[in-house]
Amino acid sequence: MGHNCFSRLRQSKMDAAASMIEKAIITNPTYAEAYNNLGVLYRDDGDIALANNAYEQRLKIDPNSRNAGQNRLLAMNYIDEGNDDKLFEAHRDWGRRFMRLYQPFTSWNNSKDPEDFKKHYATVQVELTDEWYPINAILDVPLSKQLAAGRLFVGQKLRK
Repeated sequence: MGHNCFSRLRQSKMDAAASMIEKAIITNPTYAEAYNNLGVLYRDDGDIALANNAYEQRLKIDPNSRNAGQNRLLAMNYIDEGNDDKLFEAHRDWGRRFMRLYQPFTSWNNSKDPEDFKKHYATVQVELTDEWYPINAILDVPLSKQLAAGRLFVGQKLRK
């Protein structure tokens, strides 16, 4: 089987999956997770604008959806490239919502001291760039801890 054959097979499976999800949405337009799944399919197919629209539909039904909120931010990085203010506001607003929704654990006898909280749960605002376009971002707690420990530094390239 050649590359084109695999490509057609993959596209056929993606089209079938999208069709099933769209039928589920028609059957139940408030089935919120279907929109997120459809967005992921569109993203994987390279249509970031359609993916973003699907994530936004999901968020209209459930504004607190963690997956759709984070997926939408990733999509916006490509759609709104160069519009740093809009991107920063969207990331900041989601970060604030996320912090309200997913409070740090307070069990296990964590200290209630604000300075202790900052030491263990603080996030850091940074500017990221691909050497062409900078974007403002907020590092999550684990990456913020890595930065504070000197394991992340200016100019470092992060890879998955």
